Amino acid sequence: MAEQDPEKIPFLKLITEAEVQAAGFNLTERNHFTVFQTIKKNSSSRTARARQLFEPDIAGTGLGLDRVTMGRVLKNLISIKAIVQLFYFEYKKVEGQSALWLHPVFASLPEDPADSIESIYKACIASSLEAIEQFFLAHPIRSYQEVWQDLLDDWQKLTAREQSKTNSASTLPTPRAGVLQIETFIRPGHFDLMANTEMLKDAVQRIYTSAAADERVLHLPDTGLIFCRREGLIERFKAAEDFMLEKIIPASLKNTELKAGLGVIAEEEAVYYIDPNKAHLTDFSVRKAKLLNEHLCANSVLAREPLALQLIIALGTLVDLEFRRQWQSIMEQQLNAVRGPLLNTDEHWFHQVLFISRSDFQKWPPPVRDGLFSDPGLFYTVWQRRYGSWYLFLRRDRELVETLVSEMVHLPPADYWKVLALRELIDANDEFFKSLFSDRQFKRAYGRMLRLVYIDHIPFYLKIFMYFGFQLFQNQSFQIAKQNIRDRQKQLELRNLEAFNQQTRAAEFQRLQQIDQIRSVGKFRKILDLLETEYFTKKNVPIVSELQTRASEYGIEDFVDFVKQYRFQVIKFSNFDRAGQSILCFPLDADWPLREHRLLELISAELKRLQPAAQTIDPAAQPEIMRRLLRLQKYMDRLAKSQKANAPGSDDDPYLRLEREIRKQKAQEQETNGEVLEV
Repeated sequence: MAEQDPEKIPFLKLITEAEVQAAGFNLTERNHFTVFQTIKKNSSSRTARARQLFEPDIAGTGLGLDRVTMGRVLKNLISIKAIVQLFYFEYKKVEGQSALWLHPVFASLPEDPADSIESIYKACIASSLEAIEQFFLAHPIRSYQEVWQDLLDDWQKLTAREQSKTNSASTLPTPRAGVLQIETFIRPGHFDLMANTEMLKDAVQRIYTSAAADERVLHLPDTGLIFCRREGLIERFKAAEDFMLEKIIPASLKNTELKAGLGVIAEEEAVYYIDPNKAHLTDFSVRKAKLLNEHLCANSVLAREPLALQLIIALGTLVDLEFRRQWQSIMEQQLNAVRGPLLNTDEHWFHQVLFISRSDFQKWPPPVRDGLFSDPGLFYTVWQRRYGSWYLFLRRDRELVETLVSEMVHLPPADYWKVLALRELIDANDEFFKSLFSDRQFKRAYGRMLRLVYIDHIPFYLKIFMYFGFQLFQNQSFQIAKQNIRDRQKQLELRNLEAFNQQTRAAEFQRLQQIDQIRSVGKFRKILDLLETEYFTKKNVPIVSELQTRASEYGIEDFVDFVKQYRFQVIKFSNFDRAGQSILCFPLDADWPLREHRLLELISAELKRLQPAAQTIDPAAQPEIMRRLLRLQKYMDRLAKSQKANAPGSDDDPYLRLEREIRKQKAQEQETNGEVLEV
């Protein structure tokens, strides 16, 4: 709240002692003089911050004045604007319980010209804010179950239109769901003298505004202050989110417009969470809460916003940050779980290298993959195998490479490709490993390792020369093997890339199919909602063309195909009807028997209402709705008879059905032999 000049705040506009005397008021009267001088002596910003302003209950005994006399004197001093009544909160422990204590106090213009009544007033607000913070911090974090119960109490009172009872005690109750409503405490009746209502209104607003400047505190309009501790923030939000889903939304779905809006958000939410690696968002719940508030309050369904919805909207941004922090923390943990052994020199050499197929690597969350690629402490290369590409990750450590060169010669032949991958990594970073090749022992071990894996890539005739120890042919053989391996890698790279792209396209196609399925279900539900409204609210029997443009972007033919796919009933008037002119009715699913009963009641009631038109001889003179009702009735009668005829009998036991089939088969056999079997 912007600071105001005290001259513009009526309840802070006081007059000096000289102005009091000039106005003809006698301050020399003993009681008035004593009280005024005591108030004046204690009126300063310092005493306000120390909570030492004049209090009647404390000062009255010392001044020898009874309660009635003190009240009369204070009223007189207030009436001539010599003093003003203010207040501040104090945090206390009362019988082991945390409480805020209200202190009505009085102040006059301070003696120090550098001080002001405005500064005293601000100091009272600051003291109150400090007490409120202590009050919040003293209470334990409310659990999920406690917050749920708070929200349930609020919802039950709100839906029952019960008015909250005024709390007349001098202490505030434990905050419901962490919410503290200052107005329930700062009321004129809580003061010994009738407090200035303008002062109370201004003070409450200042407390709310100043408290909300603290990033840990939120102000919920018409509700109060909520203290946001990171420790319990997500639990509180989840309780409100679950309460909205389980209590508020089911109670609000009679509003078809609201139901449609919630369906759109739910569809977008389902599409977002197809990817399991995405961070959790509060956006969808916040949008649902805002939409519910818009309909429930705008249509006067509720007197105010439910506390659960207020919490979701108010906490959305903060909780979203917490969700992102948690997600980033999880990503870091996963990255460290992979990277940790690679960077740990105490691990066995086998765990200090990572070989992983590209298909498995792609399943990891993008931050983990990117973290490995961008880690300055790691080298990586790609090696092509017959059944796909593989990554090799290795710590930037020459000693580790020395160990690998000496140890990997013991690998089984099936793992020789790992030696070739290591050689590829060394070649790609030859500047870093250049110093190793000046070591004759390493160079000898490296040659022995390559000889082991190159042998399968050397022509047969060169293998003979190598067998007899011709060094010249060994170098030539190595070059040929290296070239053969390089050529093979290029071939495999193209083939593996194409296979990987096919997998990627297949995965994308599957994702698009999932999205299409989600959207199809959304359209299905939207059509159901529209039919519910048309039949049971508008008392109308809709045809396809009336709903097609409202339910989807499909053309008539595609829309008819869609509704038939989901077992909606499309009822033609004749075989010559165009697709859009047929009646659209509910699907034949598990809910059909209940809807069938409701439809029959609707048809009966509407036909009775339209009875005069129903008796006309000329069908063309009947109103359109009558024509549709009669067609729907005829269709449902025929459908009911068909279902009854196909329904299993009362003896629908599998053994009895088997016996009937046997007797039927025997009867057919007897007829074939010229005999008739009585069944």
